[in-house]
Amino acid sequence: MSRTMPRDIGNEVQASTAKYLFEELFELAHDHPVRATLPTVQDGNIGDIVIVDTGSAVYICTKTSRGWFQSTALTAI
Repeated sequence: MSRTMPRDIGNEVQASTAKYLFEELFELAHDHPVRATLPTVQDGNIGDIVIVDTGSAVYICTKTSRGWFQSTALTAI
């Protein structure tokens, strides 16, 4: 969450502030970068999801405690 800005919301909860913070968290949780190459063993953290577009095929890759896993090539619709 290093991309969020620290905010002092004080002791009063305002609906607009809470709504903004939840929207920001949702966006950060759904930020999946598109890469041109498959990730290496050293790349990323457990739980990361990346989209790989090699120019000839597109894959979804996710990192687990056992390493990176990739989908079969996706089909455009």
